Amino acid sequence: MKTLFITIFALISLSAPVETETITAVYDGMEEGTYYFTDEDELVHSFDMVTDGVLTTYDLDSDAFHGKKFKVTYNTMTEINEDDEEYDMHVITKLELIK
Repeated sequence: MKTLFITIFALISLSAPVETETITAVYDGMEEGTYYFTDEDELVHSFDMVTDGVLTTYDLDSDAFHGKKFKVTYNTMTEINEDDEEYDMHVITKLELIK
């Protein structure tokens, strides 16, 4: 499954413009394949994917990192769905635990 995500991410990266951003936020957990973080302004950020390198360092599927503060670097890519409508896909590319 992870290989599929890497392949999709690589294909998307080659074909779509990518915008990289960084936020500082607290990890709230994962639900239905989406990762949630809340920043200092109480804005909730949702991420559709996480690169394998990040998941190797931080197992976001476990409860170990719930409530922990991270510096989150992510890419935003504009995709087109099957109805030819644009939507943004957010992919975490780097996480740094803030102590």
